[in-house]
Amino acid sequence: MKSRPSDLPFPRLVSSPVRLLLLALSVTMLSACTSDNDPVVEQETPAGDAGSGEDVDTNTGITTLTLDASAGGFGAEEGDAANKWAYLDLDSGQVLDLTDAEAGLSTQWDVALKRVDVRTNGGASGPGSVTAALADAQSVFYDEEGEPDLEVFSAATADGELPALQRAIDTSQLTFEADSDVAAINGSGIDEAASWWLYEAADHTVNANDNAWYVVRGADGQSSARFHVTDIDQSSQQISVELFIQNTGESTFSDSAVIWTATIGGDGGSACYDFEQMVDVDCLAQADTWDLQFEIAAGGRSWNAWVNGGEVRSAGTQGAAFGPIASESIADYESSAAVPTWFEDAPGGVFTNSSWYAYDLDGNHRIWPNYRVYAVDTGEAIYKMQLLSYYDEAGTSGIVTLRYDIVE
Repeated sequence: MKSRPSDLPFPRLVSSPVRLLLLALSVTMLSACTSDNDPVVEQETPAGDAGSGEDVDTNTGITTLTLDASAGGFGAEEGDAANKWAYLDLDSGQVLDLTDAEAGLSTQWDVALKRVDVRTNGGASGPGSVTAALADAQSVFYDEEGEPDLEVFSAATADGELPALQRAIDTSQLTFEADSDVAAINGSGIDEAASWWLYEAADHTVNANDNAWYVVRGADGQSSARFHVTDIDQSSQQISVELFIQNTGESTFSDSAVIWTATIGGDGGSACYDFEQMVDVDCLAQADTWDLQFEIAAGGRSWNAWVNGGEVRSAGTQGAAFGPIASESIADYESSAAVPTWFEDAPGGVFTNSSWYAYDLDGNHRIWPNYRVYAVDTGEAIYKMQLLSYYDEAGTSGIVTLRYDIVE
């Protein structure tokens, strides 16, 4: 039984899963990704049982394995057994035969994979005490603005990036975190290209980022809105939002803006909005009908925007989001039909906030690994890990190859 007391951090300023799609080249990258939680919906990939092609290098001690994380692809219904996660026990190097329900009560798994998503067994993702940290950000793959460098990604190989995994890691200098709830609408406070609010360290202020637009699908799966935050009154914790709504039966977003002022107050709390009624609604009384929620913790310690769908604030509804979209591109989204894929609020952590991949670097809808190195503390050992590829040799997506080694 894996058990090690761990202090769960105060909920972090979460970032969006649609968010900074990062990556690097693998020789098997050919086909498109497919799922409501993947960057593109282009072809059907059959979901299958997780399988492991484990290989341990006796010279280096590095374990390399390939597992089927294709569940959740196009055509997989929510609740279908084929939609399950693949659960990996790092200590044994085995993919465990667990249903999602069983995994929710199990401390035996350490890392779970499903399409591009990675979770660890702790915090919001599971009952264990597993934590993770970013050990090597592989910053050479990105320019000074944080944009992926196609030339570097294109030249990178798994063999060439092996030294990044082999380098010694001083784990005492890393910040280990358990998974927490992650919003599909980026609220990191630091990403100028994505976060709906920005924190200014110089004067300790929270300000609106009106250049970060998002499209939100309502709780009913029919109504939607494109929006951006135009102003924040930090003292009263009041958020001004400009929305262009597309209600049920309409084919485009309205040309007329609706201004919603979400007044939360200094004590913190939540404010919710209904697209169909175009009014504030009570978040609890209308738990199954609100479409967009802003939440601020007491004292302004965290600022989040939630959709009414997924695993965080959902009442079993269909709310989801897409973005960020820059101001100069938002006009391209004339209706919700222009959204290529939707993302829901869900648990996530280091692998979400510091993604292991980049997407569509040269217009070919491919996943490119960036060979970042993560440290995963299972409670029994600390491992360093790289994700190497998202495709098998036939080009099937969702077949993930990774490698890891124990930290000496």
